Amino acid sequence: KLIAFNEFPLGDATQISILNQPATQECQGTLASPIEVQLEDENDNAINQSGFTITASLDSGLGTLQGTTSKTTDNNGKAIFDDLEFSVNDSHTLRFTFPGLSDAVSSEIGEATGCNFVQWTGQVNSEWSNIANWTPQEVPNENYEVIIPNNSPNYPVLDVDASVGNFTMESG
Repeated sequence: KLIAFNEFPLGDATQISILNQPATQECQGTLASPIEVQLEDENDNAINQSGFTITASLDSGLGTLQGTTSKTTDNNGKAIFDDLEFSVNDSHTLRFTFPGLSDAVSSEIGEATGCNFVQWTGQVNSEWSNIANWTPQEVPNENYEVIIPNNSPNYPVLDVDASVGNFTMESG
């Protein structure tokens, strides 16, 4: 006696899809939530396959993409990018790639708004990289607006490579 049944074969991964992404970045360039990507077949069905190393890169926008830019898919065919950040506050899109698969490009991740100013106090010394010389206590990067007042006990000396969004040095 012969019994036959139809079984749909597991498709091959042909593309990468973005499942979740944040709409904007935070002031320090970090992303408010992880970006989750999924392997899919040509019919947009999820492919549950581990071992694909997906690479994230900057597709548009200023600066560089920082953090862990390569993640390996889990048993569900998903990779989660949970520590990406931008070096410059700008609108960006990201590209996710794996050789032989169609890339995925994110929707625009907007620049941060409402970022605080960082003001130099110079209370400790002249080292730009010392957080105790800043209010609030954060060393600024390209995502910050910096004010250097004219009455500081010490004025900043760059002891590291530094860039800021906007820079104001008060006269006097």
